[in-house]
Amino acid sequence: MLHGLSKSEVQKRQRKYGLNLVEGSHFNLFREIMSGLWGFSAWVLEFALIVEIILKEYTQVFFILLLLLFAAVNGALQQKRTQQLLAPLKKDLKIHVRVLRDDKWQIISADQLVPGDIISLKQGEILPADVTLISGKIGTDESSITGESAMILHDENSEVLSGVSVIYGAGIARVIRTGNDSRVGKTVNLTKEQKANDGKLQFLLGKIIHYLAIIDTVLVLILFTITIVRHQNIINILPLMALLFIATIPIAMPSSFSIANSVEANVLAKEKVLVNKLESIQNAANIDLLMLDKTGTLTDSTFELTKIHNFSVYEDDDILALAKSATNKISPSNLEKVFQRMKIRRNNLKILNFNPFDINKKYSNSNVIFNGKRLDVKLGSPINLMSSSDWFKYVKKLNNKVVAMTIDDELAALFEMTDHLRPDTYRVVQELQQRAIKMMVITGDNFVAAQGIAQKLKRKTVEVSELSTIQNIKDVSVICEVLPEDKLTILKFLKDKGYTVGMVGDGMNDAPALKAADVGIATSNAVDLAKQSAGIIMQKEGISSISDILDSGHRVYQRMMTWTITKLSRTAQLAILLTLGYWIANFVPVNLNAIVLIAILNDLVTMVLGTDNTNISHKPEKWNMQSLVKISLIFTTGWVLSGMLLFIWLFKSNVVPSKISTIMFLFLIFSAMLTILMTRTRGTFEKGKPSKAVLIIIGINCILVSGLAIFGKVVFPISWKLVLLVFGGTFGLAMLIDMVKVRYYSREKNM
Repeated sequence: MLHGLSKSEVQKRQRKYGLNLVEGSHFNLFREIMSGLWGFSAWVLEFALIVEIILKEYTQVFFILLLLLFAAVNGALQQKRTQQLLAPLKKDLKIHVRVLRDDKWQIISADQLVPGDIISLKQGEILPADVTLISGKIGTDESSITGESAMILHDENSEVLSGVSVIYGAGIARVIRTGNDSRVGKTVNLTKEQKANDGKLQFLLGKIIHYLAIIDTVLVLILFTITIVRHQNIINILPLMALLFIATIPIAMPSSFSIANSVEANVLAKEKVLVNKLESIQNAANIDLLMLDKTGTLTDSTFELTKIHNFSVYEDDDILALAKSATNKISPSNLEKVFQRMKIRRNNLKILNFNPFDINKKYSNSNVIFNGKRLDVKLGSPINLMSSSDWFKYVKKLNNKVVAMTIDDELAALFEMTDHLRPDTYRVVQELQQRAIKMMVITGDNFVAAQGIAQKLKRKTVEVSELSTIQNIKDVSVICEVLPEDKLTILKFLKDKGYTVGMVGDGMNDAPALKAADVGIATSNAVDLAKQSAGIIMQKEGISSISDILDSGHRVYQRMMTWTITKLSRTAQLAILLTLGYWIANFVPVNLNAIVLIAILNDLVTMVLGTDNTNISHKPEKWNMQSLVKISLIFTTGWVLSGMLLFIWLFKSNVVPSKISTIMFLFLIFSAMLTILMTRTRGTFEKGKPSKAVLIIIGINCILVSGLAIFGKVVFPISWKLVLLVFGGTFGLAMLIDMVKVRYYSREKNM
């Protein structure tokens, strides 16, 4: 008989072996900086650096080197900041395990395990240490170790490694290795530190950068053609061609994404919402359909036995005692707890063997001696335990969740169970409707039982078999008679219909859908495997935290919209002005050192946009490329026209090129800073108050370039009065462009 370790023995072994923790790889700033010097953005800068070295333009070499190092160091520092922001979340994402100590089963944090501990394993759990199976039979998913997703079966005396998921059976195991001594000990913390580079937002913005690169290529060809026609030396124009591409490279884009998502991850943590995948936050803004598992998600899982349908020769109390014999005493499910709460004892009942609930067979079973007779009792899904005729005859007519029991493979009883909606369910349903997010409840209940929820939601119920024939999915709110394997199929069906799908679940059978969803959200009571598969984990009971998740997604979306529109317009503005200016005047309107400085100062602001205040929408966001291009064209057209008029006026007035360069440098910086303020809101720019960080960086940039212009550093010196005149003129133009922007958004809203 197993007794487990004593308290004193546990303390002794903890001193010897330490906590069951695995030391992760430490952040290495130098290594991160070096990695920032490798990649497409870095290669473009490095190519430009080589060109300048060949041309012996050492001042420009210095500035491009500065830009290259800025990109690498800034990226490394922001990655470090992301880790610091997410570090506190690790403490709340620990696995818990049921352990036998001092003859009592108790639940402890997995980091407290020591070699020799006796633990219970069941479906949906992740092994927190290397173990040897003492009793039972389990199937594990060991893809995290072997890369193969096929289930591996383990019998008694088998060694099973930490980090694998139990997807079949149950058993008792002895811990043999913990912490750094285990072969795979990386599942204590479920948070995965991921750069936000897998979301839809990055994909779309990557396309934008691709288009900008095409524009730059066209402009470079124009410059090349002009140079050939004028019989000039092509070598002289190479630095400008290289810098046109430099201006396009989104140096601060990874940092901006990282900051925006990490800041919101920290905000969500304060609301007891933990982030497992950073890209899930930004994708939350696009959700227009939310799938919710019913049992344990919308309901509180406190089942109540309301009726027994007895088809056997036994009394009801005997039936309940036999049903109780087929439940898991160590790790009972919520349904099994209903039977275990029954105070029914039968001295004439002896359990010979028990097999826990099998997710493939959909039932548990026990072999017992009752009144001197050996019986095989099975307890579980009516679909799997009953004939189709009996199922249609009895279960189809019932209004509640049903558990079936057979004795020697003959139907003995049906148990009707009721569960109750959580207190916050109605409020969340209402809010989702206000947000124009369609809600889809997924349940294994029969059609009649599912109708109860559908009536409350005032929507239609369909059986899963009818889903493909539905003409208008918008009318459907409940899908019933869903088997565990159907959930992933339903999710893919909805995504194929064009929905951005969020999935909320708690069970092991929800894990595949949670992983495949655009945003997978696990509830506080979810099994470890569901939490590992989900991108976001709610720690509060119920589903009220969904509102916080959606709001965070909208804030990230709005900040990235500001970045996108600003990047599109200011890149096109700079590239077109440089090209047209060279075409008209035969010299570059802004000196090359100043162009590199413009790129650095612009990206300094981009870096802090992730902390900006927002005016969010409460409707699902859609990336409309056509609308983005139109609004960007408003800013590009306005600034290019005004910039070209300014340049031509200065050129015709015989202002020296070096002075023109300084004035155009100031104009480009001032217009870029004002564009950021204007793109933050659909109303007039003064209505949306920026964050302190954004205001401070914009202010520093404006003061810095003014000082450089006045004192003649990097650019040709001009008077402070002329600096103020350039700023005032740029500000006036910004007011006019902002009026056009507001009118465009008003027309778009009314269309």
